[in-house]
Amino acid sequence: MTILLSLPPLVPKENANKKKVSFDTVEVHYHDVILGDNPGCTEGPPIQIGWKPFATNKFQIDQFEQWRENHRRRYGKSRLPLSSIQRYLLLKKTDSCNYNSQEIYDRVDEMEAIKKQRKRSTSGYILRMRLSNIVSW
Repeated sequence: MTILLSLPPLVPKENANKKKVSFDTVEVHYHDVILGDNPGCTEGPPIQIGWKPFATNKFQIDQFEQWRENHRRRYGKSRLPLSSIQRYLLLKKTDSCNYNSQEIYDRVDEMEAIKKQRKRSTSGYILRMRLSNIVSW
């Protein structure tokens, strides 16, 4: 489950020459985690969020800030990057998608093939650039 935040339209408040912007509510959208297609993932299966939220909650900004502060303290930034095993397990336990191991392994193989192709393309380009610099001397 992934949380996306969306803030309501900005409400400008003018006070003499100072302008302020304030928010009174925060809308939180919950999305499923699905098998991704980004070959930039260093190892293991890539993940991304699904298009449609499966739930939405609205919070007063103060209530949300308190929740967020407690959540950050408890988990911290160390939980942001997920290991390949964590991503695999997350995909296996996602109720709405029901990925089997073969689908996940096939996607990993597909992403590895794309990475190899990109590396070959880049290597060839660098070689051509070096040769063109030598020839132009």
